[in-house]
Amino acid sequence: MSRNQQYKRLSPRRNITTSVGVLAKGIFVLGHTVEIGEGGMRIYGSIAVESGYRVLVSFALPNDRLRILHGVVRFCRYDETGQTEFGIQYINLAPEICRSIRTYVAEKSVLEAHYERERWFDLRGGSRADT
Repeated sequence: MSRNQQYKRLSPRRNITTSVGVLAKGIFVLGHTVEIGEGGMRIYGSIAVESGYRVLVSFALPNDRLRILHGVVRFCRYDETGQTEFGIQYINLAPEICRSIRTYVAEKSVLEAHYERERWFDLRGGSRADT
């Protein structure tokens, strides 16, 4: 079973670059988010965390206060610089935090949506006439 089949996203995500703190294995590291949605987020950091491992994440959305939540790692991979990229799925997300994330994602600009659509077509390898 591929990762896409195993962990299908249930909500949209929005690209974001903001600082994030991750507590995993008793070690606190700073990283940054790549994208965020109501179901989870993708993070770059300097710690390798195995799939299934529970973490504590702290972050702040633009114009919002610091948020702290629990999550479980769904994937972890390394890039050419030695940084790790990992996907977090939230565990028991508080309604207030969920609402903040939902609002942030819903404010996605038309330009951001267009870029994501173009990127999807490029990754898919198909033409826009296929849709």
